[in-house]
Amino acid sequence: MGILGGGILFSAAFCLAATPDGAAAPQTRAVAALPDVSTQAPALKPAEASVPAVVPAAADDASATKAALPGANPATGLDAVPALDLAPETAATKSAPKAIPVYERITGKEAVHVVSAGETLALIAKRFGTRVKLAASMNSISDPSRLKLGQRLLLSNRRIIPAEWPDGLVVDLAVLALYWIHDGEVIAMFPVAAGRENWETPAGQYTITGRRRDPTWRVPLSIQHEMKEKGETVKTKVPPGPDNPLGKYWLQLSHGGIGIHGTNAPWTVGRYATHGCIRLREADIERLFNEIRNGTRVAIVDDPIRIARLPDGHLMLEAHSTTKKKVSIATLAQRLQQAGLADEIDSKRVQQALREGWGVAVDVTRKKPQVQASR
Repeated sequence: MGILGGGILFSAAFCLAATPDGAAAPQTRAVAALPDVSTQAPALKPAEASVPAVVPAAADDASATKAALPGANPATGLDAVPALDLAPETAATKSAPKAIPVYERITGKEAVHVVSAGETLALIAKRFGTRVKLAASMNSISDPSRLKLGQRLLLSNRRIIPAEWPDGLVVDLAVLALYWIHDGEVIAMFPVAAGRENWETPAGQYTITGRRRDPTWRVPLSIQHEMKEKGETVKTKVPPGPDNPLGKYWLQLSHGGIGIHGTNAPWTVGRYATHGCIRLREADIERLFNEIRNGTRVAIVDDPIRIARLPDGHLMLEAHSTTKKKVSIATLAQRLQQAGLADEIDSKRVQQALREGWGVAVDVTRKKPQVQASR
């Protein structure tokens, strides 16, 4: 199997985060929020009903390397990709990677919209809560300004929540969203700012180990050097107040200097624009600070490909286009095989999801052949 040209990428780069205590440690990348939550998605049957809008994250500025929401770069360079080979493992694939996790929770909806008089794709996409480019790509529309009366459009804002346990916080780096899960239910989603290029947030499993109100920011040497290079005033310590980039609240994670905190720059929430910390709007971090206990588990997920099984048995796949490390089709095939999904997956649909990189969950269930009764 070949490498996916243009690739689905992961980042393993760490950077030093600034902490309230002045400790310098690897930083974290962050996430964004979407309303209209359903903990388990219904069967995949497009309906001609309107769907509550998903709040889009703010678009990235030139200093960031990713779009705020998936789908901004649908092309992944996967032209002429060979079919997925889900054959049994051979000697060449003895060291197969671990099975891909199969999640259970999905947020958002999928629907078919019939174009009426005066509607534009931009208006329809905004009302639905998706992106114009994504809607155009999913419906093979070359000119978004030209729609036909009565034209049927498939729209989706469905995303898989990569949570493996029923309680805790999940930071999804692919969509810049933090999910708060309790008793198996998603009770809230918050948009976040995440680490920009060369200051990425490390994925992993953590816990909240402490907290601080009105933290003092002791600036790490790495950021002091950056300030100097930019010609800015070099600061070594920033006291609580409007100039403090940590905002009013800090939640310490079990990985060195990684923390979840507020911000004095709320317009950066929804962007990859930080030095790596997980940044929330003040109202959101205040709620977490007051309601989330120490010891709460926090998963930071940076997997651009995820699978979920719906209650009706259908399998959904969500693929995001990123720009770091390539993932081969063979590796994905092995991970699907290890999870026991080889016989249930439609390889052509999986390839399409990878090729388009839509960043929304699509049905990749292999359809069973219909057997006609003999007369």
